[in-house]
Amino acid sequence: MPHQIDFAAEGVADVYRQLQPWVQRSLEETLIVAAADPQALPCLPEESEYARILDFADGRGLALLDIDEDDKRITVRMIQPPR
Repeated sequence: MPHQIDFAAEGVADVYRQLQPWVQRSLEETLIVAAADPQALPCLPEESEYARILDFADGRGLALLDIDEDDKRITVRMIQPPR
């Protein structure tokens, strides 16, 4: 069962709404794929054992994620839009 995707972290929804439509689609599509197996994403142990990094928009954008295996939820903590 895929994890649910949560944009509720402070400020993330605002950043998401400001992204260009093609960047929003890229992020959404990449998150849907990642939701099937979030543990396969690169880990950021300096943040926490649950922190993962996701690249989107052809590798030009990054998102910091927290994985909650108990609730089957991916929380988007930060979005760095492509430049």
